[in-house]
Amino acid sequence: MNNIYIELSVAILPDEPFRERFISEVNELPILGLQETDNHILFYISKVDWTLEIENSFNNILKLFSLDKTQVLNINELKEENWNLKWEKSLTPIEIGEKFLITQTWHDIIDTNRIKLFIDPKMSFGTGYHETTRLMLRVMENLNLNNKSVLDIGTGTGILAIASQKLGASKIVGVDIDQWSISNSIENKNSNNADNCEFILGSIDEVKLNEFDYVLANITRNTILELLPKIKIRMMKNSCLILSGLLNSDEDFVSSELKENSFVIKSILRENEWSAICANL
Repeated sequence: MNNIYIELSVAILPDEPFRERFISEVNELPILGLQETDNHILFYISKVDWTLEIENSFNNILKLFSLDKTQVLNINELKEENWNLKWEKSLTPIEIGEKFLITQTWHDIIDTNRIKLFIDPKMSFGTGYHETTRLMLRVMENLNLNNKSVLDIGTGTGILAIASQKLGASKIVGVDIDQWSISNSIENKNSNNADNCEFILGSIDEVKLNEFDYVLANITRNTILELLPKIKIRMMKNSCLILSGLLNSDEDFVSSELKENSFVIKSILRENEWSAICANL
């Protein structure tokens, strides 16, 4: 039997900072994916997750962001293939930074000297089309990952883990609490021959190795701060933490928390309203 999903169509002003903050709040719910246009956003959630509690939380977010700027247009039930295939066909190859080209397996291979990442995203976060993924990759391409170990927290499609191997990392662990993300990341691992990548279903507590050279976390600010002590104990001395999923307005607070935990800020990279922070332990 095909899975059933709920599509939430929200009319929203094209004001970018407002829109990004709204998306960040909604993504705290069990959202599987989203699509954006100039005038509205489509959010997708599994029907089994669309409980009264989640619906009330969604409505509270709408109220928080004022109903004059956001309005629910439609709530529809969709079979998986009815919207997922349409979304996949809309994706096109994209160059990121100086080194990467993200494409999908259904596109013809492009003749380029760039590192190719074959990412079929399905319903997982991490297509390369969002600023935070691009920021992470732009930071990573300037680091020495040769023969290094990498932990990718909230791996999504596995894009950052796979990119780590293609930059020379020898041991990569990606972890995510979402089963769909792990299934998707394993598929993408196989498409990229990324044999050094291991993907684990569960929280960071499932990661037993505590000697990582690099830790990647493209997740929300609150989750980063909550997990920071657990991240720290899994890092070696002189290791590096790369964070995104952060708005520019989060920089000072997150930087302060990092310094309180003995991290040294090395660089901050920005794109539009989003930031990535690179810090050494």
